[in-house]
Amino acid sequence: MTDQATKIALGEAVIGYVFQDKALIWEAIQAPGHLNERLALVGDAAMRLFLHKQSYGRGLSKGQSSIRHDGIANNAHLAEVGNSMQFPTFINKNISHAGGISEKAMAATVEAVIGAAFLDGGLNAVQTVIVKLGLQ
Repeated sequence: MTDQATKIALGEAVIGYVFQDKALIWEAIQAPGHLNERLALVGDAAMRLFLHKQSYGRGLSKGQSSIRHDGIANNAHLAEVGNSMQFPTFINKNISHAGGISEKAMAATVEAVIGAAFLDGGLNAVQTVIVKLGLQ
């Protein structure tokens, strides 16, 4: 198994979702840098949609839903989740960057993985990933 295939398989195991289009998860796990920014934007929007839809189903007000989203989807929390779920074991790091992955880059990678799942499998895939990562 290649290094790329190994990292993809590890990532899929961690997030509980198997991609049809492996290029999406490979793009998502490129860090640090700007390589996964577009997917992070999609992931941020998909996570927002999922969390607000879930809040609606729970009968939460607009304000309660926003507070809930902000508590879950902030960079510090996303980075904490990424680190605790062992994202560094499968993130494809740029060899010119020594050391660990910054909080911002880790949060963006979590968002990018969610975005990749959305593009690959829609809101059901987002739900699978968010539940597996405990982001609800």
